[in-house]
Amino acid sequence: YGGEMVGIPMDDEGMQIDILEETLAKLKNDRKKVKFIYTISNFQNPAGVTMSLARRKKILEVAKKFEVLILEDNPYDKLRFEGEPIPSIYSLDNEGYVISLGTFSKILCPGLRLAWILGNKKIIEKLVIMKQATDLCTTALNQLIAYEYCRQNDIDKNIESNVEIYRRKRNAMLEALDKYFPVEVIWTKPQGGFFVVATLPEHIDTGEMLKEAIKENVAYVPGGSFFADGKGQNTMRLSFCYPSVEDIDEGIKRLGKVIKRRIKN
Repeated sequence: YGGEMVGIPMDDEGMQIDILEETLAKLKNDRKKVKFIYTISNFQNPAGVTMSLARRKKILEVAKKFEVLILEDNPYDKLRFEGEPIPSIYSLDNEGYVISLGTFSKILCPGLRLAWILGNKKIIEKLVIMKQATDLCTTALNQLIAYEYCRQNDIDKNIESNVEIYRRKRNAMLEALDKYFPVEVIWTKPQGGFFVVATLPEHIDTGEMLKEAIKENVAYVPGGSFFADGKGQNTMRLSFCYPSVEDIDEGIKRLGKVIKRRIKN
């Protein structure tokens, strides 16, 4: 639809709000209309980074200043392994600037593509019209499955069980990275969610290196896919949610060998 994506850098506290503010000011001066600010505030995909409370408050201030909506995508909110939960940006907003997205696919069943959206009533009304034009409505069967599960079971216990499983896998991946990856590589250490991002030396193109990794029967997502400006060619997303602990160890071991060969060459 002709939209232009503008990326904002992140660090260990999430989106860098000072750069966001500078970018919005520049776009305003260039007479470009910003539709919304998109962020995954908890355990971001792909980096696994969580936005700090201070920055959540600041991004809300910036949104109000420039009169821009925030789209807070929050699918991993309940999948916290350690640390204290941080209030969502949506919960901090009392003026209708934030639209919040959630999903059952991460807390109940990945095959159940059922989600929800929270926001200003007028915005929701427009989204309903768009939804009807797109696919009429979400399948009633999926809605009934989720409803009956929640009615007959304790979904919080299911989430707790999932968190324990994912925590073990996260730990296994971080241990394997320490064991098998060369010292030239750094990676994020998420407190929840599904993903770790590894950053390799700048001369290594992970998109090209993927061919070598596949020959070793291991795969990852090249990080460049997640950058709006074409950067991140030396990064990769690693997912620990699906493979077993044993496969995580073996996979990282094989990937470590591929990276070491690339660094030597």
